[in-house]
Amino acid sequence: MRRWLLPTAVVASVFSGLSCKPAAQPTGADDNRILALALTHKYEDGGYTVVNGETGTGVTATNDPKELEQTKQYVIKQLRLPGVDVGKLMDAFAAKNRRAVKLTLPSAPEQGYLIDTEGEYGKYFQQDGGGWERWYKEHPKAHGSTTVSLPVWDKESGTVLLYMGTQSHWLAGAGHLIAYKYDGTTLQEIARVMLWIS
Repeated sequence: MRRWLLPTAVVASVFSGLSCKPAAQPTGADDNRILALALTHKYEDGGYTVVNGETGTGVTATNDPKELEQTKQYVIKQLRLPGVDVGKLMDAFAAKNRRAVKLTLPSAPEQGYLIDTEGEYGKYFQQDGGGWERWYKEHPKAHGSTTVSLPVWDKESGTVLLYMGTQSHWLAGAGHLIAYKYDGTTLQEIARVMLWIS
């Protein structure tokens, strides 16, 4: 899947040292409540998105302090959250998402999401796996794939920062950092910034 980072030379990464190897700790109860709300979607055909069983941020790790700072400033400028220290929120997000972790959120196809804990849907993108064509033939109600990060919740401002990337075909995907208002019960999107598109 080809991706373009936005802006091409700037958004290399805000998350230094991210690893593809899952950490031992699972997602927590607060994380799962927020993720369940963010992933809930009603498809007209009763379908669902397939959620990667491990967290991700959708960007390439870099250790270049200059690139990290440029990315941070880009996101701060794009998110524009009055009264919220976006830089501090992003620092917390980077620290929390330094390593991938396994999701412990249970699947809820009736709420529009299925967690691919065993990585079964990844087989379609291995050699001779059939790709998206076979995916949709065998799972017509699986509306593409979604990858999420661990959410960061600033309880003082009621702001949550979460990465969500979606892909529904070879050249049909995008990844965003999304800011929400969260009161412990409801989640409302207030802003987003695109990190990549394919």
